[in-house]
Amino acid sequence: PSNLTGTLTLNAQGNADAVWVFRMSSSLVTSSGSNVIFSNASGNNACGVQWQVSSSATIASGTTFVGNILALTSVFVQSGASLTGRALARNGEVTLNGNTISAAACGASAAPPPFPPPPVPTLPEIGAWALLLVLLGSGAYALRRRIPTEASK
Repeated sequence: PSNLTGTLTLNAQGNADAVWVFRMSSSLVTSSGSNVIFSNASGNNACGVQWQVSSSATIASGTTFVGNILALTSVFVQSGASLTGRALARNGEVTLNGNTISAAACGASAAPPPFPPPPVPTLPEIGAWALLLVLLGSGAYALRRRIPTEASK
């Protein structure tokens, strides 16, 4: 799992349209009292932060968190944690426990980005070689079996 401890500072370098996308290969877990804050931001950039989580996210108590959490399974926001953004779960549930949630920074009509597409299946190297041999063999067989033309008689 990806574990956030302490303070994560997102430096917008004065860009009001700054965007951050964090992709977790498994779960996202924060430690109690962790913070995600902005630096050099002009305005509120919370909707420009996306947390794409491949399983579940757990935001610990006392955590101040910003951004849209897009979890494939579930999102658990423990007591005393605050979130500026949204918590969305595709296949599970979003569990809140007396939290402060503010999605106003992202506007009611703004849609979050889609989940990353599934990886494109690839053929293993041995399968590619086997396919090549079958195609070459089929081509050679077809050439040997062709009907002779008048010019070749």
